[in-house]
Amino acid sequence: MGLFQRPPEGHSLRARLIAGLLLILAISLAFSITLTQVTITLLVLLWLPDFFDPELRRRSVWPLRWPVATFVVASLLAAMTSQDVARSLWGSKDLLLFVLFFLLVNVLRDLDATDRLLRWLFIAIACAALLGLLQMAICAFDLTPSGGWGRLSRWLERPCHRWTFPRASGPFSIYMTFGGVLMVTLLLLLPRLGHSRREAPWLIPSAIAMAGALAFTYSRNAWLGLGRVGSRL
Repeated sequence: MGLFQRPPEGHSLRARLIAGLLLILAISLAFSITLTQVTITLLVLLWLPDFFDPELRRRSVWPLRWPVATFVVASLLAAMTSQDVARSLWGSKDLLLFVLFFLLVNVLRDLDATDRLLRWLFIAIACAALLGLLQMAICAFDLTPSGGWGRLSRWLERPCHRWTFPRASGPFSIYMTFGGVLMVTLLLLLPRLGHSRREAPWLIPSAIAMAGALAFTYSRNAWLGLGRVGSRL
């Protein structure tokens, strides 16, 4: 049943839609913040009926619900008591990510489904990392052809001229976003290297490509985050 262990009773179409959107989410995380936000919004809207159904809600699991609820309430209270309430409440939209967390916990109920989703994420981020490395090669060795790259120029030559010195940005508009995405993905990938010999032939090159691209972002906060959390894995 795709990403699902079993579809929610009476909601097979909705289950398939959620499974498809999760696949789109895994891929969009590597290439587009806008598409990622739209996909998350659609996922939340499709899953909300489960939250309001007493029977389905009873059978769901809610790890960390009290710390999360406390944080959400404190954030909303802070927004409502700020000088610019409307702007603060709009800035609180990232709290929807907690809904995505509970959605993933309840939809991906078996290891096979989680592995498939992570596999697509690793492939997508590895492709983005290769783009970042290509950008740096183009900047370092002046590989731009005489006629230019045409419509690909904004993807391939962005790091060459936008900042004081070239910094890999991959598909994103800025290197810091790219560095953060690479850092989080590497933290998900590294533990698998020692436990999945079958996937090692493609996981190891993917990890090397991601680490190389992360190095060329020159994002020190991402380096430190990877080193600090990675040392505890």
